[in-house]
Amino acid sequence: MTRRARPPLALIAVLAAIAGCPPPADFVSCEEVDACGTSGSTSLNDGAETPTTSGSVQTVTGDDPDASTTTPDAETGAETVATTGEPDEPPQIVDGVVIPDYIDDNGLLSVEVTAVNTEGVSMLLDDGELIELTPGRPGQFFGTIPAFTGFDNDKHTAILTPWRNILVGESVNADYVIALPKPGSQTHWKPDGPEGKVAAIAVLPDGRPVELGTFQEMGAPRCYLRLRNKQGIQEKAMDFVPLLGSAHCRAIDLKIDRDTGRLNVLVERKIGDDPVWWAGEISAWGKGLKNIGVGAVGDTALALAARPDVVAVCGSRAVASADKLDALAVLLRPGELPEPRVFDYLPLGALPHSFAETAHNCDFLQDTLVLVGAANGQHDGENLPMRDRLTIIESDLAAVEDDATWTVAGLDQGVQTRALALDLDDQGRYVLAGSNCFDACEPVGEVRVYAPGGKLVTHNSLGPLGSASFGPHGIAWSPAGYAVVAMGGQDNQTVVFKVQAVIPGVALPPWTFIPNDKKGPQMALAVAVGPYGEVYAGGIGAADQAAFARIGS
Repeated sequence: MTRRARPPLALIAVLAAIAGCPPPADFVSCEEVDACGTSGSTSLNDGAETPTTSGSVQTVTGDDPDASTTTPDAETGAETVATTGEPDEPPQIVDGVVIPDYIDDNGLLSVEVTAVNTEGVSMLLDDGELIELTPGRPGQFFGTIPAFTGFDNDKHTAILTPWRNILVGESVNADYVIALPKPGSQTHWKPDGPEGKVAAIAVLPDGRPVELGTFQEMGAPRCYLRLRNKQGIQEKAMDFVPLLGSAHCRAIDLKIDRDTGRLNVLVERKIGDDPVWWAGEISAWGKGLKNIGVGAVGDTALALAARPDVVAVCGSRAVASADKLDALAVLLRPGELPEPRVFDYLPLGALPHSFAETAHNCDFLQDTLVLVGAANGQHDGENLPMRDRLTIIESDLAAVEDDATWTVAGLDQGVQTRALALDLDDQGRYVLAGSNCFDACEPVGEVRVYAPGGKLVTHNSLGPLGSASFGPHGIAWSPAGYAVVAMGGQDNQTVVFKVQAVIPGVALPPWTFIPNDKKGPQMALAVAVGPYGEVYAGGIGAADQAAFARIGS
């Protein structure tokens, strides 16, 4: 199935509202548009849990074709009219377009078209997206319609047009309804864990989220993994899995391969009385945990990046020099010794180890390891305060650390900046969450988008944070065309669990989530987005319990 000319889903309505144009359509339910049927699930992906669609499907037909003999084309599989000396019949949709009436959870609406004398079928959606359906058996064409965000909630019409070479047949219209939960709405919220916190969330290939967290047992920290369904609910007791037995353990980060389901975990353990990082691998959910790397005493691990052939542990290394810290990445490859890469910011005219660098997060862009964080030092000359400046480090996996490319923010939003979280958008750009402030630091949250190479593309303010401890702690890119940020916030005098959507370059957030339950100090520490735009967040709830949320996207 080929997609062409697709704008970001639903964001046109948001942008229009911000610009003073008419607001987007009210959020609708299937009941409001009289499109509800008997609910059921239909498989959309192999082994994947799917959104709810109507149990019935609509069939929209074209005119009956003229009686003629047809045969499958040997190359395309499309049906063509037998050679009779008469002109070729035009391409035509027959027996209908089969599509569910509505969808009420993030996912894909399946489309099936039967046509004759047809080489292909184009499907034009009412947001301007043009999709070429995929041919199947002779005369059959298949496709999907994405439903990634509640901003698209409404009744829609798809226009399907058969074609063959330069001939275009009569179009057929098919209606459907998107009725997802309202963006930013509370679809699941439960501080249901033991005393502790959710440190990271990642999503399995079938769309189910997995959380990595810390809980307390007899006054000591322990680590766990918890599997939830797509609605955010733990279904079975065995879905809560303690890690590393009764060993001292603090959760740091989790990554899951969306193709294979491999899980990589990063935690803190102890060697004697000294904390060290420990990296593990689980080939698939339910399999055993194996060690793939252990850190050196004095190294600090803050994040994990993973791809099939290499895992990177990112953070900082204590060094016996004036700066005390260098940014660090340790590359772990199967069957090879760990490869530490130490990064020291060395601007023109500066002496080595003049700055203290920390990598707060990292990710892979093809064969480049991208680290983001801050460098602390006298950026603006001698006799000036020591200041943090946002840094991006790009390191070629095939090169040595000396070949790393540095991007360091200058004087823009404040004299101090830092990057705390990183994800890649659908264009391969770096989407950073962090903060800025002046020397008397009252942090203001921000989201920045950088092109590979370090050029700043857009900047968004998240507003005053109230405290540096509020983060932002995590960021994830959604196929709906926006970023989602996990942080702490303030509601009157209460510290709250806060998750906010950000459209790069648009001042106002399209939605903000704060739980209805605001009891006690809360904090969002992690966020993940599923394959269809599902938003999951975790952190600390009331009474210092691990908390988890499923949020309408």
